[in-house]
Amino acid sequence: MKIPNKLLDLSRNELMVACRLYSIVNSHTKLTTNGYAVCIKQETIAASCGLSVATVKRVLKALSEKGITFTHQYRQTRSNGCLGATHYDLQAFSFLSDYFYMPNNVFKLGLSQKMFYAYALFCKLADSNKKSFFHSYNDLAEMMKLKRSEVIELVGALIKTRLVFRTRRRTKAGDHTDNSEHVLSFLPEIWIELL
Repeated sequence: MKIPNKLLDLSRNELMVACRLYSIVNSHTKLTTNGYAVCIKQETIAASCGLSVATVKRVLKALSEKGITFTHQYRQTRSNGCLGATHYDLQAFSFLSDYFYMPNNVFKLGLSQKMFYAYALFCKLADSNKKSFFHSYNDLAEMMKLKRSEVIELVGALIKTRLVFRTRRRTKAGDHTDNSEHVLSFLPEIWIELL
């Protein structure tokens, strides 16, 4: 899925819900004057993000007020009188720039909000060819506004999920440099830890 860079400025819950909405957008999604037209149940969003339906409703309201995620929403009534899934018009963004990739199946892993945010940031930082990044724990802690120890814990948790793995680079002299992290979000067939 393509995720607009600016979503990383949202709160953790808002980021997860917004990413779940944008995960539906693809090349076949209808683009209206209001944005990308998608349809999803709030219960589905809640289950995907590990949130309550009430929390999802609050987050959707906050996203609407910020004008960041969707510009319009409505529900249609089915022939049996029951309300159907909610239709959203998500704010359009350029598919040429200002976005990063995340895998759609990330919602099946039951990541916490902090882990999801960390993984989203890592996907944004990763080089598009090698799927790797070389930021220090201190740099990551500053970007994520967390303690260094929390970042180390999050990286360890993501390594256990096999979404990220760590390699050690060598200098020309043969010494080991700092660890580098690799994001394996698009190539699950190479989920191998390199030594």
